[in-house]
Amino acid sequence: PICSLLSAGVQRRAGMCGRFGCTRLAALLAMISASLACYPDGHFDHVKRVLHLDDLNSFVRSKTGSGVALFVRWIGSESSECCKRQAFAWTQVTRAYRDNPLIAFGDINLEDPSELDGSSFTVRYFTNETSIKGVQCPRSTKGAFCEEMAEVELVRHCVESISGQALCHADGSGACSERQAAFLGKWGSRGLAELTQ
Repeated sequence: PICSLLSAGVQRRAGMCGRFGCTRLAALLAMISASLACYPDGHFDHVKRVLHLDDLNSFVRSKTGSGVALFVRWIGSESSECCKRQAFAWTQVTRAYRDNPLIAFGDINLEDPSELDGSSFTVRYFTNETSIKGVQCPRSTKGAFCEEMAEVELVRHCVESISGQALCHADGSGACSERQAAFLGKWGSRGLAELTQ
């Protein structure tokens, strides 16, 4: 069926259906599409799908009332390029924290423009110190927020700075990035007197 979507001229020039085979081409396109999806397979095993603002308010109250820091990705449309660019970083961070009882994640897809309130393509956090509207994650760059949230380190920085729950610990345990491991290797063996000079 995928080959029927391609023009005959393209098929002939590329030889896609002849040499590559329609089944292989369809499988390749499905794999590419899945890798670009806003919600990868298994995403909602550790991230709550928030259906509407009332659902979000209930979720926020239940989590923050028990001392949990909640991070919600606000999406204007699942098919948006921004959502797709954020998907990898968001998924990596949510998976890294999935077993931490002090942090929770949600995704809300507000395709109704009246519900967006200027918050499309963002990550908002909620704690027992924020209002029910939450707060956008602090900016780390001067670039577009959509691009910023496509970087694993920057999404992780938002979660760590707000929740106080670092994945990498000073003793080197935990999930340290290459940069963090290099820093700990350089400074970790030095004594307090040497560090405070």
